[in-house]
Amino acid sequence: MSDKNKIEKIFEYTGTHVKGLNGNVKKCQFIRKAKMENGTEYVYRLPLGLPYKQLQHLNKNIGVFKDGLHKNVEVEFDGGMLHLYVYETDLPKKWEYKEVVPLLKNKWNIPIGKTHKGLVWHDFDQIPHMVVGGTTRYGKTVNLKGLMTSLILSNPHDVEFYIIDLKEKLEFGKYEKLKQVTQVAGNPKEAADMLEDLRKRIVKMMQAFGACGYTNITETNDNKRIFVIVDEANRLVPQNRHDKDKMFCQEMLELIACIAGGLGVRLIFCTQYPVSKTMPRDVKQNSDAKMCFRIQNKYASAVVLGEENGHAAELPDIRGRCMLVQGPNLLEMQVPYISDKTMNDLLVDYMKGARKDVTPDEAETGENTIEFIPIGDA
Repeated sequence: MSDKNKIEKIFEYTGTHVKGLNGNVKKCQFIRKAKMENGTEYVYRLPLGLPYKQLQHLNKNIGVFKDGLHKNVEVEFDGGMLHLYVYETDLPKKWEYKEVVPLLKNKWNIPIGKTHKGLVWHDFDQIPHMVVGGTTRYGKTVNLKGLMTSLILSNPHDVEFYIIDLKEKLEFGKYEKLKQVTQVAGNPKEAADMLEDLRKRIVKMMQAFGACGYTNITETNDNKRIFVIVDEANRLVPQNRHDKDKMFCQEMLELIACIAGGLGVRLIFCTQYPVSKTMPRDVKQNSDAKMCFRIQNKYASAVVLGEENGHAAELPDIRGRCMLVQGPNLLEMQVPYISDKTMNDLLVDYMKGARKDVTPDEAETGENTIEFIPIGDA
C-alpha cells in the first residue's frame, strides 16, 4: 500500500470526516503531493464543518501515522488545508548552540529549535509568554539558558531579566553579575520580594501607558523588554493558606501573564512536575507558546501542551528533544545545546566590570556599567 493510501486509511480509522444531514460522509479531499529534500508533502482539503476538536485528534494520533507509515510525520493546518509531511530521515540528536549565533539579529524573534523542515523561530513581541515542562536532565534548563543567551546577544542594551531559580540559584546565580540581570531569587521569600518590586514597576508602567493612551509597548518607541524566568515553578505551589510568599508569587505570575504582556513584560514559566496545581490556569491560558520535553506520562504532557497532546511522554530518549505547540500545530523539534562554558564565553563582555576597556578601579567599584532605564519611568 502506498503512503497516500495508508494516510487515507488512517483518516478513516481516526474518524477524520463529517457526516451531513442526509447521512453523506464528507472526507478529506486529496489535492497534491510534492517531493521535499528529505521526504514528501501530502496536502488535503478539509471537509467543511469539520470540528476543531477533530483536528486536535489528528495531532493526538500522530503516533498512528508514524506507526502506520514507519516514518517520521508532522501535521500542520493552514487555511482549511491539511499538510502531512512524511520524512525519510530523523531529527539530529544534538544541535550545537554555536550554529545559532550567526542567525541572531537585533530583534525579539529568535530561533528556538530545529524540525525536519528547518528552523523554528519564536517572536516574543507576537507571543509574549511561554510555558515549558519536562523531566529533569532532558534539556529544560539548558533550553532556558539558550533562550536567555539569544535574547542578550540579540538585544544587549534593551533586555532585562528577573530570574526565579528555585534550586537556590544553583543554575542562574552565576549570571546575577550580568548587566542585563536585575535580580536572581533562590527561594520563595526572595521571589516574593523580587516580584513585589516588579509589581510596583508594573503599576507605574500602567499609569504611564494610560496617560499616553497606549495599550501595547509595540505601539511605542520603547525598545526595552523585561523577561521573568521561573525555573522549577512547582516549588512555588502553596501547601496551605499560611504560605503567604508562595501565594503572592502565584498571584503575581498570573498578573504578569494576564495584563503585563502589553507593557513589555514577558514570562517564561518552567516546571519539571506539570500537574494542574503547579501550573496556574491564567499562566497556561495566556501562554500561546507551549513547550514540553520528555515527561513521565501523557497526563503531564497534556497539562503543558493541551488537552489532546500527550506526545511528550512518547518522545525518544534524547536530551533536547521536545514538542512545541504553536497555534493549532504541534511540532517535534530539537533545541540547541549550550554548555555553561559556552554561555560564559559568549556573555563575558556583558558581566559588570568585565568590558575590555574597563579600568581596574572601575571593575572594583562596578562603575562604567550600563544602567537600564526602567520601562515607564522615562
